[in-house]
Amino acid sequence: MGAIGFFVYSQGYLNSILKKGVTPTPFSTPSANLNPVISPTPSAAKIYLLKLKLKSDSVFPPVGVGQQKDFVKLAEYLNNLLKLPEKSISQLIYDSRESSPYSSNGVLFNSSFYAILNMPTVLNPTAEDQYLSLNIEAVDAAMFPYLVKTDYCEKDADCSLSADICKYGAFNYYKKYVDPPWGCGPGGYKDKYSWFKWGEHDDQLNCEVELKFDGVKCANNECTETAFQKVCVQ
Repeated sequence: MGAIGFFVYSQGYLNSILKKGVTPTPFSTPSANLNPVISPTPSAAKIYLLKLKLKSDSVFPPVGVGQQKDFVKLAEYLNNLLKLPEKSISQLIYDSRESSPYSSNGVLFNSSFYAILNMPTVLNPTAEDQYLSLNIEAVDAAMFPYLVKTDYCEKDADCSLSADICKYGAFNYYKKYVDPPWGCGPGGYKDKYSWFKWGEHDDQLNCEVELKFDGVKCANNECTETAFQKVCVQ
């Protein structure tokens, strides 16, 4: 596995470094009954899947503009587009098996996000403004633990070796959208590996080392690394 680099504005960028040489876990949805479900009749829900689509490939919404004090976050913009009370969207989560929303504005505004609301709300199935059109689906509440706990799982296929912001290890596929993106310094591992410092010199191997995990498993509803060994940083 290659060296763990810096998280530089793109989760996809970090993952591409961290996962070098690691065989990816086959893609899987958490469970057959956990696919997003469109409510047959309007009803209040706390989780919605927002499918964004740009109306023009060259005209973007005013997101991420301005100085730090008045930086427009995507959640704030969508909150206004949906005509929700201020700060109704508490988190935006994306599925890391899809294209990284950090890669470009074109990808960001054609991405899908799970929006977690502060309270159950009824949303219309569509919404739009001059920049975006949205398809909106109410999501089964059983998805909630996957979205709020990054290593939650119910079976082995829910897990993969990946980066979750600044940490590398066994996680599920759902990642918090960090807005604005920020750096976090040298990469690290889950808290249970706090005894290990990435890049430290190992006298026996005579090189700077990192941890290489054998695989993942789901144990007690938590994605867990199966085994590890110290290897030289490539």
